[in-house]
Amino acid sequence: MHGSPLKWTTFAAVNMAAVALVLACNEPSSSEQPTLADKTGETVVPTPSSRGGAELGGTAASTDGGACGSLQSAEAVLAAAAEASGGAARLDTLHTYIAHSAQAIAGQNIGGAGKAVWKQGSFYVETSLMGVGKIRAGGKAGRAWSEDPINGLRDLTGKEAEQARWSASISLPGEWKRFFASARVLGQRSTPDRHIVDVALTSESGDEVVVGFDTVTCLLYEQQFKQVNPFGSVPVKVRLEDYREVSGFKVPFRQVLEAPLGTITQTTTKLEINVPVDEHLFDKPGAAELVKLPFTGPVALPPSPTLPDASPGGRTGTGHDPSGRAMPFGPDGKPGRPLPPRP
Repeated sequence: MHGSPLKWTTFAAVNMAAVALVLACNEPSSSEQPTLADKTGETVVPTPSSRGGAELGGTAASTDGGACGSLQSAEAVLAAAAEASGGAARLDTLHTYIAHSAQAIAGQNIGGAGKAVWKQGSFYVETSLMGVGKIRAGGKAGRAWSEDPINGLRDLTGKEAEQARWSASISLPGEWKRFFASARVLGQRSTPDRHIVDVALTSESGDEVVVGFDTVTCLLYEQQFKQVNPFGSVPVKVRLEDYREVSGFKVPFRQVLEAPLGTITQTTTKLEINVPVDEHLFDKPGAAELVKLPFTGPVALPPSPTLPDASPGGRTGTGHDPSGRAMPFGPDGKPGRPLPPRP
């Protein structure tokens, strides 16, 4: 649910080199029927809708703009989209989630699995792809990191960090002011099955993401932006499809990412809402935590023990141990070490 109306965090937080980016940012479709577990533990199998990214009561694509198309300002469109995905009041009831997904790269017979964990702004995502390896990212308290086979473990800064943060949003239309400085309507366009209104969101650094909403349902249908990585940037387009209702939220269960190096489809296979999560996943791996103990002043150490002087000049007397060997007595009158036998 990051970067869109409950768009579950699985691709956008992972910043990497161009090839790894394409392979990691999308996840494949799966023939397995998705299951969902709500906070009561009940498992629900939702019924897929018939209209891709604009289902749940939507009608055929209109040419007169529809509910969102008739809105004139970007803020009005974004507010309507936030309400369509569940509304602010319902979003406030969402505290954690764990999402599992499957990935497939079109035409390459390559697949993998993904996992996303979220808790009130902190996030962790991982993707394992055949022939690529594990790619993961996480963040909390405004800081983000990533790890992949090409770039290794590193902190994200600049536009990379910005993209990681907004992609981890519970509802980008509802929280866009936290991540972007301005929003403007670009216009409307039609596809074979829907009418779309595009809104450009621009950050303080100048980074831009174009979000397209279905004018009939006001649900987010498409995102376009340049995914930043250590070697530059890669233009990507993400379509959000197969919306299903989960505990009152409208969630896209299929995401299709198109990039110059390929197309990857991700399908959610299991979704758990308001369940306990392992918060250590959000921390950068290997980041040792310093333990600070209170200062209580200097500690007095006991004096070191001293051995009796067993040198010939320091003897104060001799005795015998039980075996009959001669033993010197120290200055304190206690036996010292046995003396060697005299010739």
